[in-house]
Amino acid sequence: MKEYKLSFGTIIVLKDNLAEVIINEGVVMNEVMVDIYHDFLLSYLKAPFSLLINKKNSYSYTF
Repeated sequence: MKEYKLSFGTIIVLKDNLAEVIINEGVVMNEVMVDIYHDFLLSYLKAPFSLLINKKNSYSYTF
């Protein structure tokens, strides 16, 4: 299990094709952050993959 800190949150790779995503409290996800998130997933996980979205923090999206 590896943990990666990104500017907007943490991604914990549990298996080659499974990760837990925890977005930091109060983050407003914008298009740049989504691109970073997507690039990370494609680089570190083996497709097809699944995500566990941990909703312990409050955050939102804006596009």
